[in-house]
Amino acid sequence: MSYEADPAAAAALVAHLDEFTDPAELYARASSEQALLDAAAQLATGHKARALAMLWQGGMSYGQIAALPWVAETRSGVQKLVEQGRAVAAGTGVWIGMPITAEEYDALDEGLKRGIEVIDGYVVARH
Repeated sequence: MSYEADPAAAAALVAHLDEFTDPAELYARASSEQALLDAAAQLATGHKARALAMLWQGGMSYGQIAALPWVAETRSGVQKLVEQGRAVAAGTGVWIGMPITAEEYDALDEGLKRGIEVIDGYVVARH
């Protein structure tokens, strides 16, 4: 199974950008929005990892998890995510995501900032 974004839903997330007519402001707002959505995608990956770790801890093998019709990962992808999920569940894991500037981080929504920080120019999610 493959997960694809609904184009209409994606367009709705950024529709407010159509209101900007100044190129500099539009570019800055679009860049900020992209940073926010990239950070949210990294956090969603963390939740996927936690979900797969739950299945593995419940007794399923990496291969069995990969064979589930709703898991869009190879066996090796499942193993990687399970290890990330186990580390996070144990309180010892961090996810280092995309590079981000201090200005981009400052522009993120306060709710998204909970659980993340910037270390050496990268988004880090701590759980």
